[in-house]
Amino acid sequence: EKIWTELGYEYEKKGSNGETISNAADFANKLFQIKMGFGNKEKTFVEIGYKKKINDSIVENILNEVNNYDSYFLNSQIINNKKSRLNVYLNFNRLKSYLNDNEEEYLNTRIIQRQKILKNSFNSDLFFESSAGNLPQQEYTFIEVEPGMGSYKWIDINGNGVQELEEFEIAVFEDEAIFIRVLLPNQIFIKTYQNKLNYSIQTNFSVFQNSDINLIKMLSKISNKFQISADNKAEYNGNNIILNSLFKGNDDLLAYNIGLKNSFAINRAKNRYSITYTYAENEKKNSYSFGSNQHISRFNKINIAHKINPSTLFELVTNSERKINWSENFSQKNYKIKEDLIKPKLTYFYNENNQINFSYANTSVINLIGDKENLQQQTFGVEMYFNTKKKDGAVVNFNYYNNKFDGDNNSVISYTMMNGLKNGENYTWSFTFVKKLNKTLDMNVKYFGRKSPKNQPIHNATFQIRANF
Repeated sequence: EKIWTELGYEYEKKGSNGETISNAADFANKLFQIKMGFGNKEKTFVEIGYKKKINDSIVENILNEVNNYDSYFLNSQIINNKKSRLNVYLNFNRLKSYLNDNEEEYLNTRIIQRQKILKNSFNSDLFFESSAGNLPQQEYTFIEVEPGMGSYKWIDINGNGVQELEEFEIAVFEDEAIFIRVLLPNQIFIKTYQNKLNYSIQTNFSVFQNSDINLIKMLSKISNKFQISADNKAEYNGNNIILNSLFKGNDDLLAYNIGLKNSFAINRAKNRYSITYTYAENEKKNSYSFGSNQHISRFNKINIAHKINPSTLFELVTNSERKINWSENFSQKNYKIKEDLIKPKLTYFYNENNQINFSYANTSVINLIGDKENLQQQTFGVEMYFNTKKKDGAVVNFNYYNNKFDGDNNSVISYTMMNGLKNGENYTWSFTFVKKLNKTLDMNVKYFGRKSPKNQPIHNATFQIRANF
């Protein structure tokens, strides 16, 4: 019951019964495996094993061995209880190919760890994985579809009427989304070694809110959540194990996506004197057949909320953000944007299910490179929520934008900085209605409209009946 051993052998052959026919689909493989473990698979255990596979195929009209691989692995669950868990998996592989006289070694790993301490005041989660793989040198094109069915908008930057790859951006509004990106068939792959990490630790002292010690009772109002993730792919030459930097992107990496976020709060999710400070950073790189693209974003955000009385809530949001985009071959997409925002908001609850919001936002956006475009934007918004006890509801929204933009109005930069709107006075309005017809059917009606300078109003509406079984 505590120790187990498994021994396995598999053999497969398909083809022409030994005849040497060049066009026959002959192949064969042999697989030998042995593994041994001890412990309890439902709780804690350790298992080790070895696997060897031999592959045969037609070479010069004869069925011969073309490659084989040796695989050594360890699979374990070292800790497993209500507060802690630790899983470790290791797999070392050696692949030998006789066709091109090549030998490769690579290591696959996986570590999962979870920990809860001090009555769940600290919760941490860790996931790490490394593996070998392939990265396609992808090519793509854009195809026009029905309005609202796509994801991209075409901006004719140079006015030549020709759709070029660098002239497509993700559409802000549904009626502009008339293109989809289609990946083209590709046979070019680059061998990679990939490292992935996700880690988070959450601190919450609310369990001590009834403590008799004032300092500990004060700490009960504080909470913090820290998250970090990394996914890096480096070129792999087949004879060395790569543990590239997880937290810093560099030009040697073919692709990466690194993210960091920390949220510190006092009275989180409380309406009286609630303060949340959030810092986030993301850096990513993608490689295509025509070059690479890199994007970096960082922001510092403060959110203050206070319920003045039972029917009035005041909120204040300040945000300072930096966005950098660099394209190896499409210089029109390069920018380094500095954006600062301040947004007060007042909410009035006129009964338990209905409320109205009034908001104002002042935004300053500057492109620090290129033509150094500049935007000063003021926004006024009103939003009303109507709900019934039967879960029927409606949302009505109206926004006024006053954009003062200095730069080329027909560019990727202007579309990004003004978020799809135009220079001057812009208006957007929307209406959403949800009604439960019976126990099975729901009805949704959505309408969105907008008006920009020198353009006629644009209206979009959708109607949906949904059945829930």
